[in-house]
Amino acid sequence: MFCYSDSAPRSSTPVNVWAMNATKAYMTHYANFLFLDFIMNHGTYAEQQQARKELTICERKLRFWAKHPNYEAEIVRREKEKLHVAWKRGERPDVSAFVKPRSTVTKPSIRIKTVAKPFEPDF
Repeated sequence: MFCYSDSAPRSSTPVNVWAMNATKAYMTHYANFLFLDFIMNHGTYAEQQQARKELTICERKLRFWAKHPNYEAEIVRREKEKLHVAWKRGERPDVSAFVKPRSTVTKPSIRIKTVAKPFEPDF
C-alpha cells in the first residue's frame, strides 16, 4: 500500500464534505497520482501491480473532487504546473503549501447527476 488501501474498512467518522477545501483535496490526490504513476513506470512488477490498484482509487477521488462546488479549476491548473516542475527537479513538495484556504460554500440545494468521464491527467 503506497497511498490508498483497498482492503481497509472505510472510515465512519462523520465529515461535512461540503465544507472541505476541494481544491486542496484534489491537489493532495493529484500528488499521489504523480507518485503512483512514477511507480508504474519505474517500480518492480509487484510495485506496479499495487500502484495499478491504487491508481483506480486515486482517479475516482480526483473525479469526485473535480465535481465539488468548492473546486477551482484555475488554481488547480497553476498548482499542477508547480507540481510537475517540482517532480522534474526530483522533489515531492507539500501540497498544503501551494493551496490557499478558501471561504466555505454551503451545500447546494439541488444535486445534478453527471456522467463520469474517463480520467485523463494533464502531462
